[in-house]
Amino acid sequence: MRHGHKTSLLAAVMMALMGSACTQSVNLPATNQTSGQSLAANSRPSADHSEVDGLIDEYCTGCHNFEDYSGGIDLEGLGPDNIQTAPDVGEKVIKRLRAGMMPPVGEPRPDVETMQALAAALETQIDSHADIKPGRPGLHRLNRTEYQNAIRDLFGLQVNAADFLPSDDSSNGFDN
Repeated sequence: MRHGHKTSLLAAVMMALMGSACTQSVNLPATNQTSGQSLAANSRPSADHSEVDGLIDEYCTGCHNFEDYSGGIDLEGLGPDNIQTAPDVGEKVIKRLRAGMMPPVGEPRPDVETMQALAAALETQIDSHADIKPGRPGLHRLNRTEYQNAIRDLFGLQVNAADFLPSDDSSNGFDN
């Protein structure tokens, strides 16, 4: 085979491989068809809202309010029923509750189970209102070694991809 034919054959195969890489499927978590929630979220222990209702007012808003604004957070009016209106604040609260950082040492605090129930209730509410639009998978460029192996596997030809393709630049530890 002449060099020109190898190059055009290699180019055709590269285009075919790039096209097939764009049609790969993405495995997303299964969803509950009735509510749209992730099944993982449904498997969490459910917190009774009456059990955690008012905990933020009782233990948090004394410091995290519009006037004191401790930690740059105002929690007045937020609770398990409406935390989805400020999910970024809710995620901060959940993280600190789960770590046992809040309420701070020396301040009145509920028992660990109650704090975890509050964190679970907040998390469930935020997750149930999340608007996830994953989109299509991005284009995946094969590196020279992957192209060389694909040509070998598809056509039984041994080619040196370095002769035909530019070098693979590495970025953040990835070369494709």
